[in-house]
Amino acid sequence: QDIHIKNLAYKSLDSSSWPIAQVYECLGSPIKQMVNRNDNSPPGPEAPSYTVLPANLLKLKRPPGGDISILDFGEASFASESRRKWHTPILLQAPEALLGEPVGQPTDIWAFACTIFAIFNNKPLFEGFMPKADDVLSEIVDTLGRLPKHWWRKWEQRGGFYEKDGRKKTDGLVEEYGEVKPLAVRLRRMRSSPPAAREAEHLSEEDLAGLQQLKELCLRYKPEDRATAEDILNLKWIRRLRANL
Repeated sequence: QDIHIKNLAYKSLDSSSWPIAQVYECLGSPIKQMVNRNDNSPPGPEAPSYTVLPANLLKLKRPPGGDISILDFGEASFASESRRKWHTPILLQAPEALLGEPVGQPTDIWAFACTIFAIFNNKPLFEGFMPKADDVLSEIVDTLGRLPKHWWRKWEQRGGFYEKDGRKKTDGLVEEYGEVKPLAVRLRRMRSSPPAAREAEHLSEEDLAGLQQLKELCLRYKPEDRATAEDILNLKWIRRLRANL
């Protein structure tokens, strides 16, 4: 449990044996900055004539091999356990966790889907500045639609965000949270972005379709209706991603 970006680590291959040409191909040519003295006289032997800026690993279109590891198993538990305490970042928490109900594997599946979206889009699916549980629940409803009746009734602060008929309030405290943005709209905005604006991965139409399918299978309100880990591993898009690692 506790799956999110900060608990994922990429371990690159040892680059000490790379030929110079491969280093330049992956990281670009060195960027030199000349060393100047305050009095504008030539540098002496006590300092180099130039320095080289650190390589920007974020510019890598694709890391040259290596392993991806999951870190921090302090929140891990047996699959058969039912828990109520959940320390996953709040923007990744499923409704049952936000409402204080038992959590388990389906809650992990929800967090996994949110994490995959954040990796590909470079920002979270559900957004908020220092959000509380009620803020995240509002984001979820704006994206996926109204909660099931028992959750809707249990959510005590829903009146601060929605009218009695379920319409989003447009005045007062909730104005800062912006417009309702259904999942299809969020994905369409990613799709409509030109390739150069789709972050480092340059999302393809296949990637966007895969993300949409993943969200539809994993971001279901009823925990028992969400995809299992085995279901996800068998998705064509996920199999392609794994093959390219």
